[in-house]
Amino acid sequence: MVTSIEQARASFALKQIQSIANGDSGNYVSYVSAMPAQIYMNGLGQTLAAMLAAAGRQKALEKDAHYLICQHLTDWLDNQTVPSQISPKEPVQLVQALMSSDQKSYMAAQVESLAFLDWLKKFARALLPEKNDDQPTNPQSERQPVTRTQKTS
Repeated sequence: MVTSIEQARASFALKQIQSIANGDSGNYVSYVSAMPAQIYMNGLGQTLAAMLAAAGRQKALEKDAHYLICQHLTDWLDNQTVPSQISPKEPVQLVQALMSSDQKSYMAAQVESLAFLDWLKKFARALLPEKNDDQPTNPQSERQPVTRTQKTS
């Protein structure tokens, strides 16, 4: 059966999201939702470098949402034939390959990344819980609603 590139992107993105759906995905939904805009503003290489810097050097790096997104994107680009000179196995290798590639290959990788991230974002929003760090974690620290009492005369 012949599948289109869009079907292949969707299928691969769905598998990636399903692989993390049962664990703690952290802020994956918000990070993957913001990544396309970051790529448009800063470029793919700089966005990946910032995401990897945000992941830091944690012991459980493979569970960090920043790192997971970079790894999912790296895995997708590794399976693609265009651009052929950018075939990384790890996110850091992807950044290195982008920095040493010509402009045509860099732009091809960026366009393909944006197309893949569109599917990754759709499935993340559909299947993963959205974590909001702004909400208090201690239920006792939440403000109680104010109720007004009516005066009876």
